[in-house]
Amino acid sequence: AELFFELAQARPTHAPSLFNLGRNLLFGGRPSEAALYLRRGLGLRDDAGARALLREAEARIQETP
Repeated sequence: AELFFELAQARPTHAPSLFNLGRNLLFGGRPSEAALYLRRGLGLRDDAGARALLREAEARIQETP
């Protein structure tokens, strides 16, 4: 995920970088952080895959006690 953090910082308006970071955070067990970057990317560009990842992140956040 570190590479994706660097890419997101270097190109904060590049939606694919934000989506990739969000995906990696989600599957790395960090859904709250994932949702942040997925929302940021979706604010720049709509993407069906990123919307699905955001739904998954939000579901995982709800499951967390």
